[in-house]
Amino acid sequence: LTTNWYDNTVSVMSTSTKKVLGEYVVGASPAHVTSDWAGNTWYLSIEASYYVQPAAQSTMALGTNRVFIAGYGPHGIWYGGGKIVTTNTLDNSFSIIDAATMTHVATMPIGLYPLGSSVNTKGTIGAAGNYLGSSVSIIDVVNKKVIRDIPVPGNAVQVPFTPDDKYIVVANSPYTSVIDVAKAIDLTKPAADAVVATVWTGKGAHGVAFGPKAGGGQYAYVSHKYENYMSVLDISNPAAAFKAGDVPITTTTTGRVALVGITDTGGNAIATNPNPAPWQ
Repeated sequence: LTTNWYDNTVSVMSTSTKKVLGEYVVGASPAHVTSDWAGNTWYLSIEASYYVQPAAQSTMALGTNRVFIAGYGPHGIWYGGGKIVTTNTLDNSFSIIDAATMTHVATMPIGLYPLGSSVNTKGTIGAAGNYLGSSVSIIDVVNKKVIRDIPVPGNAVQVPFTPDDKYIVVANSPYTSVIDVAKAIDLTKPAADAVVATVWTGKGAHGVAFGPKAGGGQYAYVSHKYENYMSVLDISNPAAAFKAGDVPITTTTTGRVALVGITDTGGNAIATNPNPAPWQ
């Protein structure tokens, strides 16, 4: 499933035939999509409004239980531990939704122009990448409050937790940083101490996904909006993360241009197959 941000539709594609199976109207400017771990429901952030739209994965039937949040412009969205979280880019806030009842739980102010959001697998700690705030907000989802902001260099975008919930890998163009969650939530330690590694990866670092490393350990894969490659970070030891290499992105010369230039370079969203547990 892909969202068509400059439209009001999403497109469903077959991974086996590589063909578009259909397009469905979901709401104005759908930004991101996440899934429940059961493979039953998509959750879509509708950025030109103030709600989250569920849809059945099997039929794309839109649920009537869309959730109106107390924040405008939901962009990043993530599911974990029975909670859905969003960053609301247009009013600098973070929202929590109970997935079981599809009800709005809380909305709180965070940093400037937040884009990526995430929540750990237990649904207890959330994170938001504040693009213009050069920080990552850490949220106590249970008690519905912001713990604090962790400063990072560059412009923070996506902020997924590692599969073991111990770290957050931040795409903060032109860097990728690693935050130790235990240090981030420990208010007896300086906020800056929570950033245990920062690696230069490329301009427009945007999306992060994880995959296993042969022989043990783990890679983080980072996409870049303004670079023609995907970076591979070895995070087997997160505090000593290093850039293992770059994978070129094959492009075609279409001649198409957008407001930021040629359209056939760079990338935003990124995913791996198979996803690490429990996301698969």
